[in-house]
Amino acid sequence: MLHILIELRVLKASAQAQESSSPPFWRRFSRSAWPNELPQGVGGDWDGWSSVPDLQQDWDTKHKESVMLALQAQYTRAGLKMPDSWQSLKCHNCRVVTVGHQLVLAGGPAFFHHKILTAIRVARGLSKTSGQPIVPLFWMASEDHDWKEISSVHGVNQAHSWTPRHSHIPRPVGQLSLDGLGEVLQEWMADGLSDQIATDMWTDFEASVAARECFSGLMRRWLHRWYGSDGLLVLDPQDEDLKTLGASLWAKEFEGRGVHDALHGSDAMDGPAHVRENNIFWMDEERGRVGVVREKHGDEWKAGE
Repeated sequence: MLHILIELRVLKASAQAQESSSPPFWRRFSRSAWPNELPQGVGGDWDGWSSVPDLQQDWDTKHKESVMLALQAQYTRAGLKMPDSWQSLKCHNCRVVTVGHQLVLAGGPAFFHHKILTAIRVARGLSKTSGQPIVPLFWMASEDHDWKEISSVHGVNQAHSWTPRHSHIPRPVGQLSLDGLGEVLQEWMADGLSDQIATDMWTDFEASVAARECFSGLMRRWLHRWYGSDGLLVLDPQDEDLKTLGASLWAKEFEGRGVHDALHGSDAMDGPAHVRENNIFWMDEERGRVGVVREKHGDEWKAGE
């Protein structure tokens, strides 16, 4: 699957927008004016990008079909209508602009939306200039285990935080139960949110609870409401069929030819991220997420210390 990685630049508001007492232009016309510069047909250039997207790069047919089936199954389970852009994936020359982010509560800070809007606009721009169908896709970081980073949302007067049930167990945030979230949402909605937005988001919350979904299911509903009409597809990577596509990568981790081997001797090994000998994690019912480590004696692997 071709991933056109979105590398965003911090865009400064114009002096006129800063001085004006009215809402900034991008807040009033976000889909057309924020960010102000984007490449290929919608203003701007490719400065600041690691590379110009290669729209001729092959997309393995079997992988593409697996992604399409996973999307279809996920939307069907949620009872949501698939965005029309899904049909474009059937075209042999269709490509995807992929953007991902943590599942910050209720959409969190503006950067979350900034990235999605950028993906939508870049996809439109590339479609216009290339003549190929280009589809925007949001990759949910549903396997992130740090719930504290996604559990707060700010209202007009204060931040509103949610403590998930069994939060002491390091589980993927996408699998968090919605227990206790309703009260937090109601407090936040009463703290400056417009009545219509609050009503819509609460409707999605009730539907998610009724369907016995976890946090990733609720976030899909919100993303679908906000951006489904703009063609955004939402993919949850916590999918058994999708995991099989990476089988060769998982095997390399156990064979000593994985991420650790690829970065050995580079500056990345001294960076803030800890690169493990084996970067596979095991999900344990009682302990949550635990790393796969080598046995003290021998070449066997086990989950946890």
